[in-house]
Order: sequence, then structure tokens, then C-alpha cells
Amino acid sequence: MLFPLFFVAVFMSHLTLMRLPYFWDEAGYYIPAAWDLFRTGTLIPQTTLSNAHPPLPSIFLAGWWHLSGYVITGTRTLICMVTAAALLAVYRIARNLAGPAGAAVWSAPMIDAGRNRLYFATGNSYTDVMEGGSDAVIAVDLTSGEVVWRHQLTRGDNSLSGCGPGRQLVNCPSTLGRDLDFGASPILLTLPTGKDILLAGQKSGAVFGINPDTGMAQLASLAEPASLECPAKRKARRSNQR
Repeated sequence: MLFPLFFVAVFMSHLTLMRLPYFWDEAGYYIPAAWDLFRTGTLIPQTTLSNAHPPLPSIFLAGWWHLSGYVITGTRTLICMVTAAALLAVYRIARNLAGPAGAAVWSAPMIDAGRNRLYFATGNSYTDVMEGGSDAVIAVDLTSGEVVWRHQLTRGDNSLSGCGPGRQLVNCPSTLGRDLDFGASPILLTLPTGKDILLAGQKSGAVFGINPDTGMAQLASLAEPASLECPAKRKARRSNQR
């Protein structure tokens, strides 16, 4: 386990402070309130003015004093333990977050009550790391939260604001995509045949039809690109063509 290593490191770095003959209470409230709780069992302080501070630190300290005794070194040891636990949590979070930056979700998810599933579509990738969650449609079980299926419809669509052909910053992907992410919510449609199909529209103008049971793409159509441009971009494009 890593906790003993973190605790020993924190404890040794504070070893010269362990024997200081006083408590350090920046607020001037928690130690007196904990002392009153330790002696009387009441959460209402008697040796200091009551204020809006939460009682949890005082409850924590008073409970520890019942185990270790009311000694300053024991209190500092407890704080070293809390600090070690916090540092260990930060370390584990950092390890879990290491890896691809992932993809954003730009639209609201869609619930399929009949299949007990939630569908959502994702945006582009931000780094060169190849992963299967960007430019994808994903189905999640509403009960367990587990991914039922995931279908990536465009690979290598790496895009980051501020990056471009003439502007390669230190965190820019080396291979830039076209930023073709899904910006709208998937739509569950029942066909005249009675079968369901999940529609997902991409910024490229492509509309994908996906089997909601398997996640496999069944059809795709491409809309007129010009019809998808915002008015300002359309006006600028036409001005450049003149």
C-alpha cells in the first residue's frame, strides 16, 4: 500500500515541529470547540464564541482524542495522516487522468426507455493519441451505467482551438483533423417497417443511421455543405468567390 509511504514522508518532513508545545489553529476556533466537545459532549462551544464554522473538524478531533488522549503530538500525527491521505488521493486522481484528453459532449443525451439506454454523441479528439471515444455515438445502460456499445464514426479528427496550418503551438496535435464532431443530440426514429434507427448528424453534413441494438451503422447520407454554414461564414465564402 502507498499510504504508509506517504504518511512516513509527511511525518518525517514535519518531525522538527512535532514537539512544539502548542496547537496551531489558524481560525482560533476548532481546537477550543473540539476541547469543549471532548470534555462535555456538546457541540455548542463554551470556551470560545460559536460561529458558522462547520462542526465536523471539531467532531473529528474530539473523536481522535478519545482514542489517543489529549496530547499535542497525537493531534499533529492525526493531521499528518489526513495530509497523507489527501496527497494519496491527488496522486491516484492524477494517474487515472493520465492519457488522452478524450472528447467533449456538445449536446443533450437521449433516453431510450424501451431499451433502458441513454445515447449521446461526442466531439472531436484534442490530441494525437488514438482512442475510440471521439466522433462517436455511445449507448449506456441506464441502470448500471455501463457502456453497452460505442461506435466511432470518424477516426483521427484531432482539433484544438488556436491550432492551424500556420499556428502550431506546443500543445497542438501534429496531425490536424477537420473538426467534424457531432454537435446535436441523437434522434431515435421508428421506420415505416417498424424497426428503430438512431440518427446522428455530424458537422460535415453526414447523417448516420445506427442500429440502436448493436451500434452498427446502417446508412449514411450527406447534406449540401453550404446549407450547414452559418450566415456569417456563408457571406464570407461568397465574398471571396467574387
